[in-house]
Amino acid sequence: MEPIRRHFDHQLPFTLLLDYKETKSPQRELPDHQHDWYEFIYVYGGKGSFFIDQTFYEMHPGDIIVVPGNTVHRGFPDNEEPVTSSALFSARL
Repeated sequence: MEPIRRHFDHQLPFTLLLDYKETKSPQRELPDHQHDWYEFIYVYGGKGSFFIDQTFYEMHPGDIIVVPGNTVHRGFPDNEEPVTSSALFSARL
């Protein structure tokens, strides 16, 4: 499935791109990775944990996760209640 990317420009000094909104099972989650831009993840539903720079954080509906650029991270969705989330990112941050 190709990612959905939409440009947002709400008078911010930078542009945000919406990468996707989907429910991911543990088998479909990306391995540990990093990139040079900030990533903002909004959790719509489900539960799991998120690994950022040697620390695990619990994910719950309504959470916003901020991943700084050049930081190793990875999601771990719950098997019974996988996380539905969207990722926003900006190459200018």
